[in-house]
Amino acid sequence: MAKKTFFFVLLFLLLSALPTLVLGVVNPAQGDTPVPAGANANAGNYVLDNPLGNANTVQNVIENIIKALLGLVGVIALVMFILGGFKILTAGGDGKKVRTGLDTMLWATLGLLLIFASRILLTTILKAFQG
Repeated sequence: MAKKTFFFVLLFLLLSALPTLVLGVVNPAQGDTPVPAGANANAGNYVLDNPLGNANTVQNVIENIIKALLGLVGVIALVMFILGGFKILTAGGDGKKVRTGLDTMLWATLGLLLIFASRILLTTILKAFQG
């Protein structure tokens, strides 16, 4: 059952991202309009934005990846907090289940602290190399 649910969630995420991946993003600052399917995109002034943002150097690419991973870690920590709270609420007075929920929340907190400490250390090292 869990594999089936995971498959459908993954399928939904891929299908929801499909229009962005296929159609691209038009730069509205240049007054462009999307090119219809089958039309020649090179015939007009059609510009696709850089999907990596301001990633002109390797350092910028790494910074963008780290920012994305930090957002993902935040979502995972939130899910773990919710899971730990759910375990506590559904423990029904069982001390072992309450302890399991508290441990889940404790480890989620420690994981977040470790991630943020590593981000601070990495930022400090990168600034030292920049001069």
